[in-house]
Amino acid sequence: MGSRCACPPATAICKTAEAEQRRRRVVIAGVSKPNLRQKLYILGCRFSDWGANIAGHPLALILVILFCFAWFLLPLGESATAVLTLVLSVLAITLTQMVLNQQKRHEIALHMKIDELIHAMRGARDEVMGIEHKSEAELEALRITGDIAEEVLEKRHGKSISTRID
Repeated sequence: MGSRCACPPATAICKTAEAEQRRRRVVIAGVSKPNLRQKLYILGCRFSDWGANIAGHPLALILVILFCFAWFLLPLGESATAVLTLVLSVLAITLTQMVLNQQKRHEIALHMKIDELIHAMRGARDEVMGIEHKSEAELEALRITGDIAEEVLEKRHGKSISTRID
């Protein structure tokens, strides 16, 4: 029951395949215990996501508006106003960083998905994967080689392949 192979479990091929499957599960599942730095990073990511999700909720905007409205209506002294200003400034900077961190992680995940699609497509240029890390000169060189390839295909087939407007 434990073996998913079609071959008998005693053969060396099946044992190798099962070992490879176990190795892949370990790599994918991340079974190896994370060290302290990784644990703190994961905790920070969770806290950042949680804070960004709360700050981005529509109810949070309503609460901020009500808080500001109450701040102007209530007679507060100089020290209370200074403390509130300090707290709101720190919160604004912290929440901005949390939202930017969340956007960065989403952007990285999106780039990884796009790179995987480019890699899986037949006929796609693998040089385009990871294009967001290339310099301006490299991007221009890729564009030129793409245009040249497009012109060659156009001559072969007698029709335009792209619908770009230059």
